[in-house]
Amino acid sequence: MATIKIKSNPYERKIEYLSYKEQAAAWEEIQTCNPNSKLREDESGKSFLPFKIKEIVDIILDEYQVGNEKVNIVFEGTQEEYEELEKICTMPSMAEKIVLTKANTILENAKLILSDTKEIFKTVQPVIEKIVRDDDDVKDDLSKVADALVKISSDPRERSGNIQNTVRWYYRFCNSREFPRMSSYKR
Repeated sequence: MATIKIKSNPYERKIEYLSYKEQAAAWEEIQTCNPNSKLREDESGKSFLPFKIKEIVDIILDEYQVGNEKVNIVFEGTQEEYEELEKICTMPSMAEKIVLTKANTILENAKLILSDTKEIFKTVQPVIEKIVRDDDDVKDDLSKVADALVKISSDPRERSGNIQNTVRWYYRFCNSREFPRMSSYKR
């Protein structure tokens, strides 16, 4: 039975695919062991997993299922992503082809650590202000992003933390630096 690991980090917008090699008792990157795999393409490795999960599972089955033998998929990422993957893998057309297991490493969802993030941001905010004391634009940007994150976190449509992550990535893109944690932010 082929064993494939999907290793997702939505906060870095990165998905890795590994194949378990029993002879070596080790995981090997798909790019190395299967250079023709569709999983090595940029689109498969740099997208949000929930948007591509069905396509990814189809590729895994197409490339790694042999006869009627099931493919073992090991997942490492957030609980929400695992649940999306589980929905696909338990569909009647997939259940007889896949064994899904959750890896020991599960990432926390951004919404679950938002309060911690806010606290840390409050703690480091004075340090940030000292560093950029004379830069009012930076202070304004921090306030705008912090306000947006607070509003987004209370929106019922924001269940998975994806909108908040998008705001953070946009900030990082525009400012070439990470947005400070919300928990350290003070007004």
